[in-house]
Amino acid sequence: MIPASLIPMAEPIPVPWAWFDVLLILTFTAHILFMNALLGSAAIGLVRAVRGNNGLMHDVGQKLPPLLALTINMGVAPLLFLQVNYGHFDYVSSVLMGGWWLGVIAALLFSYYGFYAYKFKYDAMSPGKRNTLFVLSLAGLLYVGFMLTNNTTLMLLPEAWTQYFDDHGAAFLNWSDPTIFPRFLHFMLGALAIGGLFVALLGQWRNVDEYVNSGMAWLTRATLVNLAVGMWFLIALPRDIMLGFMGGNLPATMTLVTSLLASAMLLAAVSEATEARRNMGCAHGILHELHPALGTHLFPRSVVPHRRHSGHTPVFVPVPVPRLSRSRTRTDRLHAQTLLQVPSGEGLAHGIPHLATHDPRRRFLDRTDRNSSCLRGPFRGRRRPFPRADRAGGVSHQQHPPA
Repeated sequence: MIPASLIPMAEPIPVPWAWFDVLLILTFTAHILFMNALLGSAAIGLVRAVRGNNGLMHDVGQKLPPLLALTINMGVAPLLFLQVNYGHFDYVSSVLMGGWWLGVIAALLFSYYGFYAYKFKYDAMSPGKRNTLFVLSLAGLLYVGFMLTNNTTLMLLPEAWTQYFDDHGAAFLNWSDPTIFPRFLHFMLGALAIGGLFVALLGQWRNVDEYVNSGMAWLTRATLVNLAVGMWFLIALPRDIMLGFMGGNLPATMTLVTSLLASAMLLAAVSEATEARRNMGCAHGILHELHPALGTHLFPRSVVPHRRHSGHTPVFVPVPVPRLSRSRTRTDRLHAQTLLQVPSGEGLAHGIPHLATHDPRRRFLDRTDRNSSCLRGPFRGRRRPFPRADRAGGVSHQQHPPA
């Protein structure tokens, strides 16, 4: 089975692909901040409840339903931008996961209504029942996060897709990827750190010093542990990608260095604010320091899909919709690069040349031929201004009769 044969043809896009990558990172930043506040604060409240203090879990539980709603809403935009540039990989990995991926919807619904029930029926439920409901709702969020991690890693490794056929068509998870656990833990520990900041801000707003001190402690400890997990994640990456972050690629290296410096500044700000007991200034200062540190989480998601695991040549480079040139001979030709730029090499490259025989613009051309009235500008009213893609996958350049 050639994994590349499962990759569908990519649709042309109307603007340079970099716009979608930038928008993906910006919208993902907003999503991840709300997700971290949601998951981290819920986990911290649960830990304190296990230790016998239910006050924080109750107060945090009142904020979880709107936080979850904002997390879901903010997650729609980056998912759409991901599908624009990498949809022909993401769709395949989602289908191969099967029921595991569909379970994300059920888990989100359960967690959403679970937190709502915890908030509005807190007094009507017994302590055991509401604690159980809180734990199960939090477990649903962890399931969603782990499935998203699986889908991301599986999307990046088309050569792992053959496991679906080895298991006779059974849905599977990407357990064989060495980055799956450090990647998941890297996000979860980051959620604990930002969740600690959220708890501290909640305590500052309610004038509860206990919440401020506890939140700052969680922020500091989770950040320190996450630095070690981040190094594990870096080492687990394929060698060429790891070396890119260690001097082989200037933007990637600068992002890693900036993130480490931002983490050091954050820890220093927390220490200084704790000693000076200036909780209000501490909270706002830390928020400003967190912005550059987010690059540690976000930039690798943008870099990895553009690199082959066996070298620095990209598996594919999305390009804009090809420009159309008018000519007096009424032969209008398409000038564009192939959407799949595949070098000769080992692994996945063996299957890609088979794909290259299919014109990735075929659906675009056929759709335009069928509905030429949608054209605007100089081509309006002319018959078939685009050359038709032939059955062999090439493009016919024969002249068309005038309208």
